[in-house]
Amino acid sequence: MDLVQNHNQRETTMPKKILIAESSRTEALRTRLILERAELKVVMAQNGKEVLEQAAEQQPELILLDTLLPGMSGFEVCGRLLLDPKTNHIPVVMMIPAETPVDMPSGSELDCFLPKPFEPSVLVQRVQGMLNGNHGSPSAPPANESVHRARNDFLANMRHELRRPLHEIFGLTDLLLGTVL
Repeated sequence: MDLVQNHNQRETTMPKKILIAESSRTEALRTRLILERAELKVVMAQNGKEVLEQAAEQQPELILLDTLLPGMSGFEVCGRLLLDPKTNHIPVVMMIPAETPVDMPSGSELDCFLPKPFEPSVLVQRVQGMLNGNHGSPSAPPANESVHRARNDFLANMRHELRRPLHEIFGLTDLLLGTVL
């Protein structure tokens, strides 16, 4: 009897496992840090194929899925997750660029959308809500929608402008590291 109680207590205290699939390495690490600080276990995937493999093997309680994954779009990955009996029970949150309309449908096929960039508190609130069975968008809208939208537009533009030269730098660095001098 004590063994069963001990096992049940261990189950309730184990951190929930979240699978993150994000096209931006920086955003993936940022999201991971936020969730780990919220005492959640994080598993990472870099592309659609890895998401499908990790979801089947790791059986996370929730998947945060970027729409712009390399090789296979997040929407295609989500469709494949829903078709696989091993993964069709796992809730999915699609992380969408701020420019994408946020009034997309939610439902049993796709649990919700999370516009990027997001505030850490919004991410934690959304993830905790999904883990507790509260699907859909957060209950309280931003205090000033126009300020929030302008901020998101600015950050999305800056991210795009910074990302392009950084990709060039990373590419050149990889090239230099692979070159024999």
